[in-house]
Amino acid sequence: MTSFLDIAANEVGAAFVREFGIEFLYTPAGGTARRVRGIYDRFADPNDISALIVLDGDTAKVEMESSTVSELAIGDVMAIDSTSYRVTGIEDDGTGRVVAYLGR
Repeated sequence: MTSFLDIAANEVGAAFVREFGIEFLYTPAGGTARRVRGIYDRFADPNDISALIVLDGDTAKVEMESSTVSELAIGDVMAIDSTSYRVTGIEDDGTGRVVAYLGR
């Protein structure tokens, strides 16, 4: 059973993304580009994710509400601040938020 504190924490996180996130274009593989909102970190540390994933060039990460990118997959494209990135890693913590690790 989910506790009241867990539910409250999830709602606060989602509200944070909606309030302070930036809008950018997300294009799922084989899909149509659409605008989504997320917390963008251009200087993401590629060591945050599994050592099995190799990131070269510029890296970044973006945290989003998982319901807005339910089909998120490796290789999808995100255009943020005039820069195109490909999703190189995904971290879904099961709380309604997902982090996409990006590389150029």
